[in-house]
Order: sequence, then C-alpha cells, then structure tokens
Amino acid sequence: MNSTPQPDRPKRKIGRPTTYTPELHAAICESVGNGASLTTTLKANGVAMSSFFQWLRAQPSLAEDYARAEDARGQVIAEELLEIADQAVDGESAQAVRVRVDARKWAASHLAPKRWGDRVGVEHSGKDGEPLKVVVEVIGGAE
Repeated sequence: MNSTPQPDRPKRKIGRPTTYTPELHAAICESVGNGASLTTTLKANGVAMSSFFQWLRAQPSLAEDYARAEDARGQVIAEELLEIADQAVDGESAQAVRVRVDARKWAASHLAPKRWGDRVGVEHSGKDGEPLKVVVEVIGGAE
C-alpha cells in the first residue's frame, strides 16, 4: 500500500456529464409552449425525463421559462377545444369528440389553473352584494 500523500485532485462528478445547453432549454420551452407534451418534446430532443427534472432544480431560469411554457400550453389546448368540438357530425363521432374535449379541459385546468381551473371559493355578502349585517338578539336575558 502506498502511503505517500497524493496531491489534491479535483473530485470528478459521478455519472455522465449533462447535455444541458441554452439552445436545448429554448427548444424544449418553445415546443411545450406551442402545445406539445413534455414527454414528446423530451423524446424528440433525446433527453431523459429524469435529466430534465434535474435541470429544473439546477437551472432557475429553466424552471421559470418552463412554467411560462406550461401556462401557454394550457392556452393552446383550450383554444383547440372549439375546433375539436366542431368535428362532431353524428352520435358516434360526438362521443369520441367528447372524450377528446374532456381530456383537453382536464389538461388545461391543470396546466393553467388560474385561467382554466374550476373556481372554488366562498363569498360572503349581503343582499345585492352589500356587506353582511350582523344582528344579535338576546333571548331570556337578565331583567
């Protein structure tokens, strides 16, 4: 065994080097923003899903751009709804169209929930939107 001290060497990272580039960043966000699924986009660019999620954690600008692309994708999907709905010509095609429309409505509501999601909220107001009036009635009070 060699007990001679070794010079400090930079530690090499384990695993393959990253394939992340700013050009790939832009291509992925553009494709998703134009309505393509992330899975399809990553396959077309030769990127593993796990690598992409590592990039999201390591690259704050990618995370921001991807969030905007997902919002835009929700808009694209919502815009497709009318075109798809107009394709129904009879009872059989109407069922197939309904499935396609429902899938896109679900996707849009999850990709851009502020814009396309169900609004769930409780609003407290009085008659015609006036503030609530609180009336306190004492029953059986001291005389």
